Amino acid sequence: MKRLFISVVVGLLLFTSCQATTPSITEVEKPSKKLAETIDESVTLQLITNGPNKAYIVFQTENDVNADILGEDNTVSIHLNKINTENDDVQQHIYYIKKPSEYETIQVFVDGEETYFNQATSL
Repeated sequence: MKRLFISVVVGLLLFTSCQATTPSITEVEKPSKKLAETIDESVTLQLITNGPNKAYIVFQTENDVNADILGEDNTVSIHLNKINTENDDVQQHIYYIKKPSEYETIQVFVDGEETYFNQATSL
């Protein structure tokens, strides 16, 4: 029983340590008041940093979006792929990014083509 407990604890520690070095992306359904005040609705792609390892990406488009994140070497690549939809209104997509400190650069791709942020700011 003691061995099983120790094995479980060691396994959880290894799993947790592996997760700490993996960048993640999560869609934000309702931004905080401070974040909402920082968003510039006149730009298509905005980066809002929140400390050295956290950021928000705001992408405004008429389409739904599928977002993915990859980490390689010292670069985090964000892939935003537009999904064809019948929307006439611009939708605001907000993503929360967590990146470990070993990643120094954020690249962004829209529909497979590298693009750049129209604006970068911080909270």
